[in-house]
Amino acid sequence: MSAVDERMYMFAEDPETGRVTEVAIDPAHRDRQVRDLRAAGLSVSILDEDERIRFGILSQNLTAAHRASTAADAAADEDVA
Repeated sequence: MSAVDERMYMFAEDPETGRVTEVAIDPAHRDRQVRDLRAAGLSVSILDEDERIRFGILSQNLTAAHRASTAADAAADEDVA
């Protein structure tokens, strides 16, 4: 697959809330889109398909680890009480 055919994904994060949204990329105006989003105070990331999959797996693993840690802390608190 050539670089032209490669699917790219753009994500914009609001640093105040931590919310991330996927933004449709206009290939002809990608640089302008990034500039406009950054001017609006958003953090912009552009990922290819492989990076998107890796970040998704990482996110799932971090979420699962956090939930397991929270559940273990709650169980320990119940044992103390």
